[in-house]
Amino acid sequence: MKDDKVIFLFRLLKFALPILIILGVINFLLPTFPNNLKYKKQLILNEPNIIFLGSSHTYFGVNTDMIEGAANLAYASQSLDFDAFIIEDNQQSLNQCKYIFIEVSYHSLPYLLKNSKGGIEISQYRHFWNYNEPTGAGVLKDHIVLFSYGIKNAVKIFVKNLLLRKSLLNTGETGWTPRKGKKDLVETGKIDSKGHNKLYLKDEKKGYEVLDFNIRNIEKIISICKKKQITAILFSTPLTKYYLEHLDEKYFNKYLKVCKTIASQNEISFFDLSNTAMINLEEEHFQDSDHLTPQGAKIFTQYLIDNIIDK
Repeated sequence: MKDDKVIFLFRLLKFALPILIILGVINFLLPTFPNNLKYKKQLILNEPNIIFLGSSHTYFGVNTDMIEGAANLAYASQSLDFDAFIIEDNQQSLNQCKYIFIEVSYHSLPYLLKNSKGGIEISQYRHFWNYNEPTGAGVLKDHIVLFSYGIKNAVKIFVKNLLLRKSLLNTGETGWTPRKGKKDLVETGKIDSKGHNKLYLKDEKKGYEVLDFNIRNIEKIISICKKKQITAILFSTPLTKYYLEHLDEKYFNKYLKVCKTIASQNEISFFDLSNTAMINLEEEHFQDSDHLTPQGAKIFTQYLIDNIIDK
C-alpha cells in the first residue's frame, strides 16, 4: 500500500513538473512583454508637459497625439485613488509639467476600482505601476503576475507575444487609444447611467465614504500641483442626451456641487464639458452613450486646446 502511494506521487510529480516549469517560465516572461500600463509608466518618466488622468472616458476621449508634450495616463476603469497614486509616486517626473487635467465624470466620485467587478485586474497596478498597497485581489494576484492575469489568459498572452509575435500594446505614442466598435446609444444610455446612479445610492447608504475618500484623492493631486507650481484642472467629458436623461437629478446636482466646491476652495477651474452642443459633437461622434469615437476625441481635444490649454 505504501509503495502504491509512492508510485502515485511519483507519477503525479512526473506529470505536474513540466506544467509547473512551463508556468514558471510564463510567469518570468510576462513582465517583460509590452503592455499598456507599462507603457504609461514610461510616459510619466519621460517628464511630460501636460498630463491627463482619469478613466476610459479620457483614455479614449482625449487624443493627446494632438497636444505637444502631453501624456494620457488615464485607463479603462481607473479610479481616482490610482490617479492620486500615479502623481504622488512620480513627483520626481513632474518638473516639466505645466498642467494636470483630472477627470471627474459623474461616475468618478462614488467609484473605486477595487469595488468593481469589471475592467482591468487591479493587481496589475502592483506589477506595472509599482503600487505597493494591498489591492484586495488576494495574495497570489498581488505577488504573482501569472495569477494577476489568470492562468488561461496568461498562457494566451504568452503564445501571442512569444510565438505569434502579437503585442498586447495597443496604446498610441502619447497614451491615447481610439475606441473601436459602435454600440446603441439609447440602450447604453439607459444601462450606463442607471449603473452609475446605483454607485451613488450604494455610497449614500454608507455615508458617502467612497465619495469623501475620492475628494481627498483629488485634493492630494491638487496639493502636489501647488507644491510643484502646476496648474490643476478638473474636467468632465461629453455625454449623450440618452445618458443624461436617465441620471438621478439629486445625485447629479450633488456631483456638480462637490466639483465646484473643490475648485472654489482650491482656487482652480472646473469645466463641466458634458454638454455636447457646446463642443459641436453629434451622435455620430459617440461610440456609446458616454464614450467618444476617434473622430469625437479629435473634436473634443481640439476644444480643450482652443478653450483651455491655449487660453
